[in-house]
Amino acid sequence: LGAGELFDLSDRSEYVEKIVAVAIDEFIKVRTVNFESELKGQAPEPMDDKLENVVNRMFKRCVEDKAFKQGLGMAFETRRLDMIKEFIMASDDPSGMLEYAQSTAMTLVTSKAFRERVLRTLIEVYTSTKDINYSALSQCYYILNEPKEVVKILQDLIGRPEKEGRLLAYQIAFDVVDNENQHFCNVLLSAPELKLKEPPAPAAPVAEGGEAVPPAADAMQVDAVEADTMTDEQKENLTQLRKILGGRASIDLHLEFLYRNNRSDLLLLETIKNSIDGKNSITHNGTVIAHGLMQCGTTSDVFLRKNLDWLAKATNWAKFSATAS
Repeated sequence: LGAGELFDLSDRSEYVEKIVAVAIDEFIKVRTVNFESELKGQAPEPMDDKLENVVNRMFKRCVEDKAFKQGLGMAFETRRLDMIKEFIMASDDPSGMLEYAQSTAMTLVTSKAFRERVLRTLIEVYTSTKDINYSALSQCYYILNEPKEVVKILQDLIGRPEKEGRLLAYQIAFDVVDNENQHFCNVLLSAPELKLKEPPAPAAPVAEGGEAVPPAADAMQVDAVEADTMTDEQKENLTQLRKILGGRASIDLHLEFLYRNNRSDLLLLETIKNSIDGKNSITHNGTVIAHGLMQCGTTSDVFLRKNLDWLAKATNWAKFSATAS
């Protein structure tokens, strides 16, 4: 490594590749230790300039060979945020590289602190691009637990006149609900920007003494004006968005899908019921459980309603299964 630029990294010999691999591994080891030391407020270990020179030349070689994904992977391992941003911007497909980088950060990066720094770097790149991927950007803000930024995105999209903006806001809301973080959804629902502004109740009459109207009335009048400025379509869109964030829309769609695609054979259950011994509690309970699995989530209880007397034959613990089905 002391040869510096005279050490030809483009040589594909086993000797060169081994030297480079060992140098990169040592660089990664020192960078990882220094990153942890930085978090703890400790002094970092000195980095060998020869190792850093080899790594920088490998980055340059990846750019020249257009091996952007390989360079991005090495940037993740060496914890070089500047190179992560550079490889994404230098790529022929920045959106694809952004998606790849975000997926790598979420699945392969084990350090939470470094993952958050990567996501903030990706946010900078997302916001600097012409066509912003709002869905991926919202996912980054969700991981960073920044609901206010998600509120701004939803407010911007839902207020656009184009249909695509409104649909994208709905999709982002569905993605947030799928993450199953109820606290995050409640913060979004409680945000003033996503609340319907209803006109306040009429002010109380002025007292006989001729007292002036209290200052709060001015604020109530402003709220009334803001409520009047929202069209019926905007109110409907905002109501639908709040319904999605509340989880009600996902539940309704899931239930509707299961009900519409229910292909269970009730005749098969009837055949099983008639072919078993009614006094045998094991087969009786097995039939009840089979019905519960076949009709799970469909709200279909036709078979049970037709066979209430047969269902009542359940004994002991089997009564719980019969009731639950």
